[in-house]
Amino acid sequence: AHLVAYPIRKIDGFNFVAIVAGRASGETWEGRESGDRRREFEAAFRDWHPDLRSLLGHAASATYWPLCTVEDGAWHNGRDTILIGDAAHALTPFAAQGAAMAIEDARELARCMADSPDLPSAFARYEDARRVRIGRVRKRAAFNSFAYHAAGPVRVARDLVLSFKKPEALAADFDWLYGYGP
Repeated sequence: AHLVAYPIRKIDGFNFVAIVAGRASGETWEGRESGDRRREFEAAFRDWHPDLRSLLGHAASATYWPLCTVEDGAWHNGRDTILIGDAAHALTPFAAQGAAMAIEDARELARCMADSPDLPSAFARYEDARRVRIGRVRKRAAFNSFAYHAAGPVRVARDLVLSFKKPEALAADFDWLYGYGP
C-alpha cells in the first residue's frame, strides 16, 4: 500500500489517496464504503505508524475507485477528432503525472496544429511526438508500482538502495519526468 496526502484549502482539510491491493471495486465509479471495504482498508495499513492509522480511522468517509488505464490505441480518427490526457492514454497513478500529461498533450497539440497544414497531419505529428514520452512515463509508473508495493527481499533491497542515495541524486533521477517542458 502507499499513501499520498495533499491539502484542500476550500475545506481547510486534506485529501488522502491510499492505493492498496484488493478486490475490484466494480464496473462503476460508485465505490460506496461498506464495513467490509473499511476493514480491508484498515488491514492494508495495519503495520503502519499508529498515528497515521489513527488519522485514517478518523476519516469521515471513503470512496473506492478502480485504477483504470488506456493502453496504446488510436488517439484520433484521422480527420477531426482527437483525444488527449487520460482519454487517450490513462496511466496508473504511480508517477503522479495524469494531469501533467494532459497539459503536455495540449501544448504539443497546439504546436502541431500551428505548424501543420491540416488537421490529419497535425494529429499524426502530435501522436508521434507524444507516444515516446507517454511510453516512458507508463514504464516509470509500472516500475514505481512494483517498487512502492514491494515485499520481502525486494523491499529490503529497495530500502537499502534508497538509504544510500542522497536526496539530490534521487531528485535528479526524476528530472526527465518532473522537469520536462513541452
